Amino acid sequence: MRKSIVCVFMMLCALHLFSSCNDGIVRTWKLSQIKTEEVPGGKPKFVSGPLFMTWEASNDAVLGFFKVTGIPTMVVPMGSSKLAQQLKDITFQKDGNVVVTYAVPNQEGTEPQWEKSKPGMVTYKVKDDQILFFPNVDNLLASLPADSLRNNATLNEAVEMVKNGIPVNYKLEGNTAKLFIDKPFIEKIFPLILAGLDNVDPATMGNMGGMIKGLLQGIPSVLQKTTKLEIGLNLEK
Repeated sequence: MRKSIVCVFMMLCALHLFSSCNDGIVRTWKLSQIKTEEVPGGKPKFVSGPLFMTWEASNDAVLGFFKVTGIPTMVVPMGSSKLAQQLKDITFQKDGNVVVTYAVPNQEGTEPQWEKSKPGMVTYKVKDDQILFFPNVDNLLASLPADSLRNNATLNEAVEMVKNGIPVNYKLEGNTAKLFIDKPFIEKIFPLILAGLDNVDPATMGNMGGMIKGLLQGIPSVLQKTTKLEIGLNLEK
């Protein structure tokens, strides 16, 4: 009897921990504001924004002409600016739906018009220190030609990965949260990206298409020299 009571108590504690963790993420999170600091006689210096990226690697890890450890300094300020123009907030609902407020394309130079995504497009589950995102596979497949999955191993593998949930790490601290993917996940998905890239004409990627494709194809080799890689979002209440 005493053993049964102890077991029940332990289960209740475990459920409490899980529900507390889940309640922590359940809310509307705004993208973090872009923060700068004044530079005497110069332009304001970027400090932080909604996008963050950490890339730690050996000194000989080079992508094109760039050391990969310097890529975040180039990518994050511009990426944060673009992201803030396209995404306003993310809501994790109690029913497991994820709803985002995004910008609707309009005339350049005008204020963005914001719309919310429909429930059911993406759902989520919290598991330990990760959030598993489940895009609606039926909706995704409906936008593809009927025979897309036939004899397409890469697409089939991608569909299976989506069905199992896309793992995204998260950290809560005070009024802020971080959502990010890391090196193990990037190593897992990148072969699929490269396989899909083989069918892409560089011309469709603009004037820099050939260079961009070449850089992407060089990522697997620099990942072998990478000790830490995180790419994600800074959010705030």
